[in-house]
Amino acid sequence: MEKNLIHNTLSSLNRKGHVVRIKKKDTYTLEDEFYDKTFKVITEAVKPSYISLWTALSYHGFTEQQVNVIQLVSSKQFDDLNVRNQKVEISTLKPGRFFGYKDIEGAVIADKEKSLVDIPCSCFIKAVD
Repeated sequence: MEKNLIHNTLSSLNRKGHVVRIKKKDTYTLEDEFYDKTFKVITEAVKPSYISLWTALSYHGFTEQQVNVIQLVSSKQFDDLNVRNQKVEISTLKPGRFFGYKDIEGAVIADKEKSLVDIPCSCFIKAVD
């Protein structure tokens, strides 16, 4: 009974725009948190993962290309996410290639060198459909 009440309350708050549903398994965050700290919220919701590929290259200033998709890599398989029209692509790396990231203001992001290394590796990454 209590679980249903919590689920119904969160669903209502989501419909009203007070919270954002991150994943199918009832992972939520406050609306302001999602937009102010998107990278932090996404890497917290999908564990283990870190921001990489074109998103990290853009973050570190290696490209002027506008990145419309947040790209994560993980050592586990996850479905891609679409959170409030923000597409999140999650690719899988072999556990031995899962390194070279750091916490930046709560978000887990590939360091500069690793963001460059991950791009050629992305040819061998099995993206989850």
